[in-house]
Amino acid sequence: MILKKLLTFIFFSFSTFLFAQEAVNNFKIYGFVRNDFYFNSRINTESIDGLFYLYPKPISLNPAGVDLNAVPQAEMLSVNTRIGVDFDGSSIMRAKSSAKIEADFAGFGTSYYVLRIRQAYLKLNWNKTELLIGQTWHPLFGNVNPTVLECDAGAPFQPNNRSPQIRLTHNLNSTISLIASAIYEMQYLSQGPLGASASYMKNAILPDLFIGTECNTKHWISGVGFDFKTIKPSFNEITSMTADI
Repeated sequence: MILKKLLTFIFFSFSTFLFAQEAVNNFKIYGFVRNDFYFNSRINTESIDGLFYLYPKPISLNPAGVDLNAVPQAEMLSVNTRIGVDFDGSSIMRAKSSAKIEADFAGFGTSYYVLRIRQAYLKLNWNKTELLIGQTWHPLFGNVNPTVLECDAGAPFQPNNRSPQIRLTHNLNSTISLIASAIYEMQYLSQGPLGASASYMKNAILPDLFIGTECNTKHWISGVGFDFKTIKPSFNEITSMTADI
């Protein structure tokens, strides 16, 4: 088992190294400058200082009967400004190679922002099979990406999640595909004794495992998937939580 994991790791590392060493046949720079202004009639559950809107907070009355969440808010931010590069590489193991690097400036909220990775991956495409290594959308996001003015892309109903992963997609025909993926955590973290942290998945060893199928026709996209994830707080984390209590 250890040897198999080692060989798999060497294969993925070698593929990425080959792409880096081979000549890039073509590349395209894309992006946009974006300024968002919003006005809300009340306080909401949100992130990125309100740009990523989820839902309004419920009525919360104080002893005088005043709703504490009925507070209007307005803000303007440029952190959704985005830049990315798509690369087309040489053939690797008889597969067409490509890569993407994409970033914006919404790394942290509350008036402090840094450049953050949105997507960064290598793809190898054979006739009916695709291997993706790197950070991109979680398979549960699928190919259903609504076009909206906000940056929340249909949340909270749409699982807005980009994570490092190894994903294998096999097309049975022009409409139906099978998907299997091993996913790790970086920006979107599990909750545990110490709050949001990637350490719980690290302790559990196993990544988030996904298997599913998707049917993509001209007028309709449908699919079904099974996602399995385990998390394991360490003894020190549990002890720290107990001490705080």
